Amino acid sequence: MNKFTFLLSIALSFLIISCNEKKNKKILDINKINKPVENKQKEEIKTVIIDTMRPIFDLYNQKFVDLNLTKIIADTEAQFIARFPHKKMKSLFLKSPTANIKHLEIHYADSLDMKNAFFNYLDCFGDDCRNISVNEKVNFKKDFFMLINTEKSIHIIESNKNQDPNNWIYLINSKSIKTLIIQNKNQVAKWYTYQNNLLTEIK
Repeated sequence: MNKFTFLLSIALSFLIISCNEKKNKKILDINKINKPVENKQKEEIKTVIIDTMRPIFDLYNQKFVDLNLTKIIADTEAQFIARFPHKKMKSLFLKSPTANIKHLEIHYADSLDMKNAFFNYLDCFGDDCRNISVNEKVNFKKDFFMLINTEKSIHIIESNKNQDPNNWIYLINSKSIKTLIIQNKNQVAKWYTYQNNLLTEIK
């Protein structure tokens, strides 16, 4: 066998092997790879909406409070009394069919912090920073105004309509209520003590 014949035989052998390999390869259809399973059910994603305001509505609309609120909005306005040390504060605008109400509620670590905030609040009341003495019969606001302080909290209620103090006493539900200031629209404020479920005006 001459050199030329030998090289030709090798070349033919490689060609035959290559052809056999191509025949044995499987051709994959890209459409079959990506084709979804027909009977597979898609998972249903359920969205649960939690009504975070519902407990607040229930609190204000409970029996013996009966404010019949239809709307509650958080009040983000800065409060002068919030400058003094406190644990937590909540300020809300409350709307009912008959009245618009603002309720500011502040809780303190102890009675000393409460008294500090209360007396500073009276020392510089309102935009004109009036000084109001304890038990002074003055006009705090043009509309209804009420302040309730307990041993460790202060509640300030303002409204365009006169409110029933008993509703708010029941709402606060505290045995440690100390003082109440109640001022109806266009009248001067009256100061009260609260003991054994009775309001007693301080003359």
